[in-house]
Amino acid sequence: MTLVPNPRPRLSGNRSINLLFLILCAISMQSCGFMNDLFKPKKEVKERERVVVEESVEVEEVKWRDATIEDKVLEEYPAEKVVDESRPIRILCIFPFEGNMENRMSAFYSGFKQAGLKFSGNYSFDVTAMDIAEIINTPSVLPKLVDRENADVIVLPYSSSNINEILKYAKRSNIPVISPWNTSNEIDFYKGYIKLNPDLNTHLIAMAEYAVRLSTANNTLILTEKKDANMVDQMLKANSDIQHLYTSSNPKDDIARIQSSIEAHDISSVIIPSWRSSDEAFFISLLSALNAARQGKVISVFALSSWMNSQKINFDQFSELNLHFTSSRFLDNTIPIVSRFEENYYNQYKYFANESVFYGYDVFSIIAQLFSQYGYNWLSRLNEFSCSDCFFRYRIQENINAEGTSYFENRHVDIISLKNFQYNRVN
Repeated sequence: MTLVPNPRPRLSGNRSINLLFLILCAISMQSCGFMNDLFKPKKEVKERERVVVEESVEVEEVKWRDATIEDKVLEEYPAEKVVDESRPIRILCIFPFEGNMENRMSAFYSGFKQAGLKFSGNYSFDVTAMDIAEIINTPSVLPKLVDRENADVIVLPYSSSNINEILKYAKRSNIPVISPWNTSNEIDFYKGYIKLNPDLNTHLIAMAEYAVRLSTANNTLILTEKKDANMVDQMLKANSDIQHLYTSSNPKDDIARIQSSIEAHDISSVIIPSWRSSDEAFFISLLSALNAARQGKVISVFALSSWMNSQKINFDQFSELNLHFTSSRFLDNTIPIVSRFEENYYNQYKYFANESVFYGYDVFSIIAQLFSQYGYNWLSRLNEFSCSDCFFRYRIQENINAEGTSYFENRHVDIISLKNFQYNRVN
């Protein structure tokens, strides 16, 4: 199956796209630590300043300005009583550009920019990217910045506390927000919140659904420790006919019990919901016990994404198990469109494009296509949206949390098969 759909023909427009990537820096002249060009390696400044621009697109390169945020916001975005839909669509990105997330954010924003440069359609975009640390340290800025006059959509940072601070004002102005990374349920959800990163529960349900599809519920077994009972319960809520068995902390002591369960229910699919790095020894021991208990029977094993790229586990010793893993975003580098993007990206930046680059590309593509297809009221059509120019897959659907609050989340999770030392997406 093809991982990435072929890009659709570009939308025709009567005007050229004027894409302004404007980075406002919330710092004074005495503290300009955020004045690092996201697209320059520290020793190759000139190389990273070059931008390939298509003839049909007019692009203004990133401009760095040392300005007081409050004054600049008021200067750039004068008060408007009604949003002028003829103006450029304003995208506000608030990221942790410094600290331990710096490299990931820089790569993400680089991909975001690449998609913006290639976009052609009936809208133009103004993109403002700001460092969350500078905004949080200047409390008077946030209520002025997060306003419908200043942003038509906001791309959120990573931290739950930072997100909730932004949502105080985004909810007030009814601004749709996209959360690319945070999976917490401790978020102040509302109808305009879009959780793009699948959470643990979504992975569990996707794993269970595919395992049952491959076998049946009665022939599927969840195998884990008692401490993971809450995760077992989540899967049983989705399908109560699935079998489950709790082992001891040393699964090799339970080989006979596992074998008995396999024989009694003719088990052909086994789900292992363990995911913590501290569970590595248990996970390996459980695979060994299962391998011994199956007595030559063909069994498909499903595990969470945290184990897929583990450098400490030799999966060769379990090659007779039909291993599968979940993945939020699986990138198949053998797909021509992926390899072409990687080549063009390296030629331009002298860096290899990682997952964050492709993810950033997707997030801009999603925003641009939503406005192009549905206009400013795209939120009401989000359930039917399918991204035609994305590298990863998304199934964005409305959800309701325990408090009865409606929001949107991505429910697509890739199922990856490990066979002949290669990973392949099977769903």
